[in-house]
Amino acid sequence: MRKGVAVGIVIVLIMMIGIASITTNPHKNTQPNVRVGFTFDHYASYSEVKSTLYALQSQYPDIMNVTVIGHTYGWNESSGKYDTPRDIFLVKISDNVSADEDEPEVLIDGLHHAREWLALEVPLYFIQALVTNYSTNDTIKWLVDHREIYVVPMVNPDGYVYDGNGDLNAIQDWRKNCRDNDGDGVFENDGWFTIEGVDLNRNYDIDWINGSSDPNSITYRGPAPFSEPETRALRDFALNHTINLYLTYHSYSSEILVPPGYSYDAPRPYDYVEFAIGTNMSKLMPTTQYSVVKSTDLYPASGAAEDWFQSVEHAISFTIELEGNDFHPPTSSILPACENNYPSMVYALMTGDMSIHNGTFPAKPYIIYGYAAYPNLPVKATDLATGDNITVMPESNGFYMLNLGTLAHNWSFTDRIEISNGAASTTILPTSNWGVRVDLQPVPEFNPMFVTLLIIIILALGRFSSK
Repeated sequence: MRKGVAVGIVIVLIMMIGIASITTNPHKNTQPNVRVGFTFDHYASYSEVKSTLYALQSQYPDIMNVTVIGHTYGWNESSGKYDTPRDIFLVKISDNVSADEDEPEVLIDGLHHAREWLALEVPLYFIQALVTNYSTNDTIKWLVDHREIYVVPMVNPDGYVYDGNGDLNAIQDWRKNCRDNDGDGVFENDGWFTIEGVDLNRNYDIDWINGSSDPNSITYRGPAPFSEPETRALRDFALNHTINLYLTYHSYSSEILVPPGYSYDAPRPYDYVEFAIGTNMSKLMPTTQYSVVKSTDLYPASGAAEDWFQSVEHAISFTIELEGNDFHPPTSSILPACENNYPSMVYALMTGDMSIHNGTFPAKPYIIYGYAAYPNLPVKATDLATGDNITVMPESNGFYMLNLGTLAHNWSFTDRIEISNGAASTTILPTSNWGVRVDLQPVPEFNPMFVTLLIIIILALGRFSSK
């Protein structure tokens, strides 16, 4: 009898171990596969940008939408006339792309300055990575499902076309837009005096008065704040939205610039959170990590977009000066720069649920992600020091993501954070890294009928072995 009972107990233990390990949490591919649409082996022309964005919209209509938010002056070098107004494209990416949902809104733009060609390619890469990986990448799916993401990849199409339109053999080294400053109907640039054009990143209504009033200057502020159709397009869009996070891409210096940048003496109330986010963005760059500095450390600049979006729109804002040592780097530099910036852009969107709209100081960002034990139940993170908590519903496969920066109060590295999901829970201490993966394991549950069946099996084995 004893021998039979022992055999039965062994069987039960084996089955219990099997049940406890039945749930697996494979983390799906997190690397983008960007080879559809844009190829990033050459600089895209304006017409290629237009046609490819609409092609991607046709391929992914449920999560991507392209609209036109403005038109340029339309200087045409071939005809010598202002007869070709160009579209300023706005791309929206979201799971319910046609709806205005109550989700954090993120705005990304590139190419304020015509000659900074990488600043077009990086936003294009991000657009394509989001839509092509939505169905296979858990992180991307979570971001698209929980954010309204807006991208204006080409703020200055007139200037880009004039500067060479992506052709490295036709470079004009042009920075500004194509405004006809003297009103004679002809765009004039003799190589010595840049009579025409406005520096779009000096045209925003933030300390505009202290910008350059000289039309010959490459940093000419324009005749009035928002005098240019390009900056008005961004302003009008922003005033009809609540932007939580603003990223504007420029080149070059391998730096993440933290506003304000118009004055050394300007108030800096959000330095701690923006330096925290910027530092984490840099850590995640796999090849070239950028310096995170005050914008004024590069040089002071009045009328800049990042300052307007932070001061007027109350968005967490950054200017990213891309890598390299040239405004027109070789085409072999395009894909490496895009791939290097991709993880930092993903991280920035993770933290984009924080808000400074109410004038409070948001907590430091910290991302907790992984797989829930019970995908049909919410995952909760509780700061045991303060009692503050945040919750999120996992995706259908169990993937979840939480940002401690959305807690009601600041957390610290000494606070114990409990992550719970149904009967499963664990407690962590945040580290100096940007975040942590926490996979929650299910608690084994036994059906009474199953336990009864096991007892019958044990008794039967015992009776059999006693004969």
